[in-house]
Amino acid sequence: MASNQTRLMLSTYTKQCMTTRADYSANILRALSEFEDKRLKEEDHIEKWLLQFSDENQDLILQETSRLIENFYFSEDTITSELLSVCNKGLDKSRDYTLIPHQRSGSSREYFTSLFERKAGENGIRLNEESHNYLLIDDCIFSGNTMIKELESWLEINYREGITITIVVHAYYKQGAEYLKYRIERARLEGNYQFMGTILSQKAFNESNLMRPRAESHESKEYFDLLSNYKNESQSRKPLIPPRVSDVVNDPLFSSPSVRNIFEDEMLTYGKRLVETTGYPIQNSLRPMGYDARLSYGFGAFYANFRNISNNCPLAFWYKSEGFYPLIDRKVR
Repeated sequence: MASNQTRLMLSTYTKQCMTTRADYSANILRALSEFEDKRLKEEDHIEKWLLQFSDENQDLILQETSRLIENFYFSEDTITSELLSVCNKGLDKSRDYTLIPHQRSGSSREYFTSLFERKAGENGIRLNEESHNYLLIDDCIFSGNTMIKELESWLEINYREGITITIVVHAYYKQGAEYLKYRIERARLEGNYQFMGTILSQKAFNESNLMRPRAESHESKEYFDLLSNYKNESQSRKPLIPPRVSDVVNDPLFSSPSVRNIFEDEMLTYGKRLVETTGYPIQNSLRPMGYDARLSYGFGAFYANFRNISNNCPLAFWYKSEGFYPLIDRKVR
C-alpha cells in the first residue's frame, strides 16, 4: 500500500501533468524525430504506450521518460561531433590508423565505422590499411560482451606483433569497459598477444546511470528469490547481482529517490510479464530490465540514439510482444 508521502507525490505529479501531458508527449516525439519508426508520426503513439502502465503512475512515467530521453537520447549530429571530438583530442595524428572492419551487416559498428571513414580525412586523421595502429569504432559499450566477441574473433585471424588497438566509442558504462579491459588482458595472456589497448570516449556512465530495483519492493523480492533459487539449484557459475539497498546519490537519471523507486518497480513489473510471455528459461539472458548474461534484474541502461535503442535497456521501452505496445521499435541489427 502506498505511503502518505508517496500518495502526495503522485497527486502532485497528476496535478502538474493535467495541463502538460500533451507537452511531455510532444517533447518525446520531437526528440525521437530522427528515429526510424513510423509509429512516432502518430499523435496517440505515446498514449498507447503509457496506458499500459498502472493508472496512478502514468503521469510520473511520462514525465521521467521525457527526462531520460532529453538527457540520454542522442541525435546523429551530436554523436558525430562528439565522436570526432574524442578522436581529435585522443589520437596521435602523427600516426596512420587502420579501421577494424565490422562483422555484422546493419550493425552500429558498420554504421559508425563507415561514418568515421568518411570524416577522418577532414579531421586530419590518416587511414592506411597497412598501419599497425588499429581503431575499433562504435556508439556505446554496455556489458562489453558483443565487442569482446568481435575483438577476440578478429585477433585470431589478424593479429600481428606490436599492434596497438584503440577503441573509440561515444559512451560507455564503466562496468562494461572494465570487463572489456579484463578480457583484453586475458586474451593477451592466453593467446600470447602483445598489443596496447586504449578506450577513448566522450561519456562515461557509472552505477548510478543504471536502473536496479530496490530491495524493499515486493516485485523485487519476488524476482530476486527466483534468481537465487535458480542459482542454488543449478549451481550456476553466473554471478548473482543483488537489488539496490540505498538511494542513489546525485542521481543522473531521475528527479528524486522516491520517483526512481516507483519508475524501477513499474519497469520491473511489466518487464517481468514480457519475459514470461516468451517462455524463455531463467538461464536465458533476457531480463526485465534489459539483456544481461548475469543472474540479475537486467542491465538497466538507458541509452538510445537516432539508429536504435539498446537491448540492455528495460524491456518495457522496446520489447515487441503480442499484447504489448513498445515506446521505441527496436531494430534487430
